[in-house]
Amino acid sequence: MTPSDLLTLRVHFADPIAASRITPAAASRYLTAHGWRRHVAVDTSPFAAWDRGRDTEQVLVPRGGCADYGARIADLLNRLAEHEGRSVLAVYVDMLAGETGSA
Repeated sequence: MTPSDLLTLRVHFADPIAASRITPAAASRYLTAHGWRRHVAVDTSPFAAWDRGRDTEQVLVPRGGCADYGARIADLLNRLAEHEGRSVLAVYVDMLAGETGSA
């Protein structure tokens, strides 16, 4: 198996420490670049809701500072992989690359 083969694996992402490397800003940049739209948010909400114009395709991006931030980002990564028909590892790598500026 080559490193690029890893990006095609269909797995469940469950590492909250690795997921917490993704900031809300990086998640927002990824979502915008992939055709997702942010709902008008209430500032006191712990999440920002995003969709792609279909009621069945909605994801939540946690705001920083919540106690289970890494677990919520892991949930986001798994949902995005499901909605986009991609490997969760590919979504993670793309989102992390956007965070570090290496995209």
